[in-house]
Amino acid sequence: RWQQLLINSIVGYDTILTNSLVNSPGQGYLYNFQTKELYDLSYGHEPPTGPTRFGDYFVTKCGVLLMSLFVFFTTTMSVSFTLRETQSRMLRFTVQLQHHARHQLPTFQLIFVHVIESLVFVPIMIGILFFLFEFYDDQLLAFLVLTLVWLCELFTMISVRTSISMQFFPRFFLLYFLVFHIYFFSYTYGFSYLAFSATAAFMQHLILYFWNRFEVPALQRFIRSRAHIHQQTGVQITSSTIYTSTLHIARVNVRDPGTMNDDVGAAREADPLLAQAEPTRNQQEGGQQLNENAEAAATDPLQDVRDHHHGQDYAEPPRNENEQVT
Repeated sequence: RWQQLLINSIVGYDTILTNSLVNSPGQGYLYNFQTKELYDLSYGHEPPTGPTRFGDYFVTKCGVLLMSLFVFFTTTMSVSFTLRETQSRMLRFTVQLQHHARHQLPTFQLIFVHVIESLVFVPIMIGILFFLFEFYDDQLLAFLVLTLVWLCELFTMISVRTSISMQFFPRFFLLYFLVFHIYFFSYTYGFSYLAFSATAAFMQHLILYFWNRFEVPALQRFIRSRAHIHQQTGVQITSSTIYTSTLHIARVNVRDPGTMNDDVGAAREADPLLAQAEPTRNQQEGGQQLNENAEAAATDPLQDVRDHHHGQDYAEPPRNENEQVT
């Protein structure tokens, strides 16, 4: 029963029949009445002879490798660009919507403009899908490959934060992607769905391994460091998923600046994420402008977010006991 389920769901009887006829002696053609495709059964029975055999084999494999690399970089860059643009527009829309709701402003025009801007990415995704249709004979397989790339890009953009994950996860993803496509382009009548299932399983294992082995421990260390700083110095630090790996310091009541610097330095050494998220100083001109920005940020922390690309807030180092830093 499990063999029948495997054949019906993943392998397919047409693939088994085609490979059986290809590997049998003799030549001829096979016509599929459903897909209207004609298969040449002489595939694999006419190997090149003489000294040109190795040269043709080498040229064929190089062509397969170049085609696999082209599909990989084109697909991943298109998906990554679409994801980052939609995320940036969504976050900007969220901040604007909160501002309109807080000040009781009309939101119909804001929502309408956001929907129209989001519809621009629909033709882009359709174009990517039709681009993949040119490389895959099976449209379902092309859609599954695009879905797998989407999932891996989402994991990379949202969950990958540690340096070791940023360094090695894309490399393993490239390796699995190339192995599947080299097999797919090398064997015309191969077991494509079975190979894709194995590739998807390996990529799922890769995602779970990097998440449990590197990301979760780093996140736990970051939470412990934040709680330690809050208890020792009264610093309230909130991590925002809106702007990646950025710390927003809401309010600081400092009584001993030396103690605060020592605690922050110790926590920074214990947690690499905290060191990566250290806010840089913004050069402000004029004491009056600095006071106005501090009062505005204390009233509404969201209004201090101006950099939509990096999402960084800038903190002034503590100078006296009663100074509030935002």
